[in-house]
Amino acid sequence: MYKCLKNLRKSIRCELILFFGSIIVAQWEILYTFAVSYRISTPKSTEEEEHCRGEKQQRGSAAEGKRSRGEAQLRQEIAKKREFFNIYYMKRFFLVLLTMALAVGAYAQGFNPQEPIVNDPSVKVGKLENGLTYYIKHNEKPAQRAEFYIVTNVGAIQETPDQNGLAHFLEHMCFNGTKNFPGKGILSYMESIGAKFGENINAGTGVEITSYMLNNIPLKRDGIIDSSLLILHDYAAFVTNDPKEIDAERGVIIEEWRTRRDVNQRMREAFMATVFAGSKYATCNIIGTKENLETFKPESLVNFYKTWYRPDMQAIIVVGDVDV
Repeated sequence: MYKCLKNLRKSIRCELILFFGSIIVAQWEILYTFAVSYRISTPKSTEEEEHCRGEKQQRGSAAEGKRSRGEAQLRQEIAKKREFFNIYYMKRFFLVLLTMALAVGAYAQGFNPQEPIVNDPSVKVGKLENGLTYYIKHNEKPAQRAEFYIVTNVGAIQETPDQNGLAHFLEHMCFNGTKNFPGKGILSYMESIGAKFGENINAGTGVEITSYMLNNIPLKRDGIIDSSLLILHDYAAFVTNDPKEIDAERGVIIEEWRTRRDVNQRMREAFMATVFAGSKYATCNIIGTKENLETFKPESLVNFYKTWYRPDMQAIIVVGDVDV
C-alpha cells in the first residue's frame, strides 16, 4: 500500500507538471491565434483600402478569389485549434482530478499512518538486554564497504533553559575525545584507513533526533568493523566532555551560529513560532543563543548527555558487505 501511494503521488506530480506546462504552451498558441485573427479581422484604413482596390483591379478576379479562399482556410484552422485546445485542457484537468481522487481514496481506505512500518525481511533486527536496538543489512555493492550509524531518539526539544543549544554542542564534543579515542583519536584512526571528516565521518542534530554516521567505510583489513562499532559504542555513552575541550569548542559553535543568522533562519523561527504557538516547538532553536553558548556551565552539557544518551533511546544501523 505504501508503494502504491508513492506511485500515486508521483503520478499526481507528473500530471500537474504536464497540465501547467501545457497551459504555458497554450498561451503562446492563443497569442498567435489572436494575432492572426486580428490581422484578418482588423478593418483597413481608407488609404489602405484604396491601395487594395487598385491591386485587386490589377490582379483581377482570379487573384481575389484565391485570397478569399486562403483567408477562409486560415479561419478554419484557427477554429480547429481552439476546439482542440478546449478539449485537450478539459481532458487533462479531469485526469488530474481523477488521479487525486484515487490517491485520496486509497489513503482513506487502505492506509493507516498509526500502524508500525513493516521491516524489510532482509534486515536483521534485534534488541539487546540493555534496550539497544540494532538493524543490520547485507549489501555487497560496493564490495568491501559498509556504513555505520548510531541514532539517538533525542534532540533540541529535550533541552532545559540552561541547555539551550547543547544537543548540537554535544554532537561536536563527540569528535573531541572519548574513552577509547582520546583527543582527536576518532578522526586520526578513520583518516588512517582512508576516510575523511565531513565526507565519511559526520553527524547531525535535529529537533527530535541526533545521528552519527560513518559512511562508505573501506573494509580493507581485519578489525575495521570492530573499530567502527567501538566508535559508535563511545558515542553512545563514553564521550569525555573535557571542560577544556568544551571551552575550546565554544568559538567554533558561535561562528556556526553567526553564519546561520540569515534570512532563512529568521523565516524558520517566525514560521515555528506561528505554527507551533503555545508549545515548546515554537521556541526550539537547535543552534541555541549566543549568550548561552558563551556562558553555559560544562555540567549542563554533561547532565544532558547522561540523561538522554542511554541504550533504550538508541539504535545501531549497519549496512554493507558484512556477515549478517
